[in-house]
Amino acid sequence: MWLQGMYIYDAISRLSPILRAFAKKGTKAQPYVEEAYPINKKTVEEAELKKEKAKSEKGLRYMQAYMVQANKQLQERK
Repeated sequence: MWLQGMYIYDAISRLSPILRAFAKKGTKAQPYVEEAYPINKKTVEEAELKKEKAKSEKGLRYMQAYMVQANKQLQERK
């Protein structure tokens, strides 16, 4: 029952920008949760590992893009 309440609360909070009386035109709701909420320790740990992996991949892509840009600037100087 509490889990159902959690999903309902989350859905309403994502709709809240639209429900405000003085919302600007073009205001859109936030997208709904794509994955289920983790309940037990195993799924919590898996979710944390997934977040860490995504964060490290994002950092890796950033560093690779930075190196490409830096190499391009070095080639232009020569």
